[in-house]
Amino acid sequence: MALPVLAYSAVERIVVICQVDSEDTGALNKAEIGRLARQVIVDGLAKAHWPVVVASAGDAAVADPTALIVVIHANAAADPAQLGRAAIAVSVRRPGQVSDAVPLFLAPPVAVASRAAESDIQRALRALLLPAVIEPMMSMPGVRQTND
Repeated sequence: MALPVLAYSAVERIVVICQVDSEDTGALNKAEIGRLARQVIVDGLAKAHWPVVVASAGDAAVADPTALIVVIHANAAADPAQLGRAAIAVSVRRPGQVSDAVPLFLAPPVAVASRAAESDIQRALRALLLPAVIEPMMSMPGVRQTND
């Protein structure tokens, strides 16, 4: 897949924002999804050492032009036959760039049980964050890698 290189160039930090439909997503809450998403990104970018923070939509970090904004969307399934299921999707944005108004969805949403175990949610987030954040960031020229 051809990736929009400008969306990933000159990133100095990664900001995770969670948008969760809390009424219908059961155990999936902003704090838990944010914590798990941050951990997946930190683990995937372990040798690069980009700072990864979880913020809210109104946080000043959202406007930082050096940040890659990673938005985790979690919503209950609209289909009555899918009660107890939630869809998780990931989009990325760069503040101040032409593409800022249009989020990039680089992987299809993943369905999980609303009361899924932490490992199931982490697996779903890994499937979404690997192609949307980790692989593109690690493929950037001059990626800051250390030999820990």
